[in-house]
Amino acid sequence: DALNNLGNVYFMHDNRNEARKCYVRALKLCPNHRYALTNLGIAFAYKGMIREAICCFRVSVNVCPAFTEALNNLGLVMTQCGYLSIARDLYGDLVKTQNNLPPEVYLNNGVAHSSSLKGSIEAESFRVALRANPNCVKAIANIASIYMDADRFDECILCCERALEIMPNNIPTLSKLLFASASICEFETLLE
Repeated sequence: DALNNLGNVYFMHDNRNEARKCYVRALKLCPNHRYALTNLGIAFAYKGMIREAICCFRVSVNVCPAFTEALNNLGLVMTQCGYLSIARDLYGDLVKTQNNLPPEVYLNNGVAHSSSLKGSIEAESFRVALRANPNCVKAIANIASIYMDADRFDECILCCERALEIMPNNIPTLSKLLFASASICEFETLLE
């Protein structure tokens, strides 16, 4: 555990190479250390070494099939790589089979569904993340995007305003707010 924890300290201080070395050393001492496996996968993912990251997450899941952190990160990498059906299946199983999941699992589940036609699942996942953490700007911003995609600009504006209360000057949220506001603006009011 000490090497894994040291790796986490290096990782938090943006020293990814030393973090990876610590995780590898921890795994040489204990090959089935699920946390070291998962953390090594995260370090690989940050470096863009996706195949290695997926391998680490899968081995971690083989060691402990219900390990939320490994499953969540595997789903996140699958989503980022465009393997949305695999990610949706992973998150679907995770949400169905486990209780008291961290909010980021629901957030990532919503993201995995965002490129599909399952908007209601996506929105519900973001709402669950918000119930767990009412100040989760990512979830609020993603709900705003759902409203924008559905041309529900008034609701999009309300979400953007809420997100900006929590994180003022967030450029993507400000852009979304401006677009939504412009979409409902009457042309004549622009001339005033």
